[in-house]
Amino acid sequence: LAGLGVGGRDVYQELGLVPKSPLRVTRESVALIRQLLAGRAVSGDGAAHFSVNKASLRFSTTCSVPVFLAARGLQMCRLAGETADGLITHGLAPLYLRKVQDAVAQGAGVSGRAQQDCEVAVMLGVCVDENVERARDVLRPGCCTLAGGSYADDLIPDYGLETSRVLALKHAVSQGDPDAVELIDDDMVDAFSVGGPEPLVVERLSALSDVGVGRVILGWGGGQPTRREIEILGRVRDGLSS
Repeated sequence: LAGLGVGGRDVYQELGLVPKSPLRVTRESVALIRQLLAGRAVSGDGAAHFSVNKASLRFSTTCSVPVFLAARGLQMCRLAGETADGLITHGLAPLYLRKVQDAVAQGAGVSGRAQQDCEVAVMLGVCVDENVERARDVLRPGCCTLAGGSYADDLIPDYGLETSRVLALKHAVSQGDPDAVELIDDDMVDAFSVGGPEPLVVERLSALSDVGVGRVILGWGGGQPTRREIEILGRVRDGLSS
């Protein structure tokens, strides 16, 4: 699948760029990329942000390539529902994921599609360990930008987190503080990752199906997954697909 995202404000700052209409940029990107993947030559007539003149792929696509948008903000989630085949987001809190599903449904309604036409996927870190605290410590550094990156402050309560603590982490991350990871509490780790004994990992990942998540994209906190961890994922997959 093709995953597209405009990135947060911190990405623009690092590159010295000024963000211009992320929604419009993404909408035009999806339209152009869909045409390219369909094997057509593309020109950017009428596009506000791209200059394209008879561009085409140098190879032929032999299958349909789904386009997923990466987003957390609800406006971008609505755009995913309107234009994309799927949405990749961060955050495990049921309240947040229900709001995401509602936004996807609204966007799908705009373009006359069904909500199911845009699959919701969650990207997160995983660590299987009999000791929950040890697993959290492994996952903690990977949650630095997930909890403290550039996203709308009004999403913080939806993640089930304490606003003042997250704002302190966001400030530290924006300043490049090397000790920012020390501000990541256990609630932040649990909001964006899953760590602990096998039954807990299976339970938390499988529960995502209750809020309409049909796909998880996992990063391993402890490096490469073991055979046992891969077998655990098989059970999680079966739970999501059922």
